[in-house]
Amino acid sequence: MSFPIFILILVALTLTLMLGRRELDGLIRHQFDNDRASWEKSGRPIGYFWRPEHTEVDTTWIEGTQARSTLVRTWLLKTPDWMTGPLQWKLRLVRLSMLISYLGYLLAGLGLMMSQGG
Repeated sequence: MSFPIFILILVALTLTLMLGRRELDGLIRHQFDNDRASWEKSGRPIGYFWRPEHTEVDTTWIEGTQARSTLVRTWLLKTPDWMTGPLQWKLRLVRLSMLISYLGYLLAGLGLMMSQGG
C-alpha cells in the first residue's frame, strides 16, 4: 500500500469517527435538554464538542469526560428507554462509526506493520 493511500484511509477513518462523536454529542445534549434527571444520573456527561452552557450546571471537564466514557460503554451495549425513533438511528450511527473507525485503525496499523516487515 502506498503512503498517500494510507494517509487517505486514515483521514477517512478519522472523519468517520468525528461524525460519530458529533452525533454522540447530539444525543448527550438531547438527554440534557429533555431528560435532565437521566443526564444527572449518568454523571453529567459532556460531549466531545459540546458542554452545557447553563450556569447552574457545574461539571468539570474531568468529571464530564469520565461520565461520557461510562455512558458510551453503556450505550454501546444497551439503548436507553428514552431514546426512541430517530434517536435510536443516531445511536446506531454512533455505534457504526466507532466500529468502522476503530477496526479500520487496527487493520491499517496491522497493514503498516506487515508492509514494514515484508
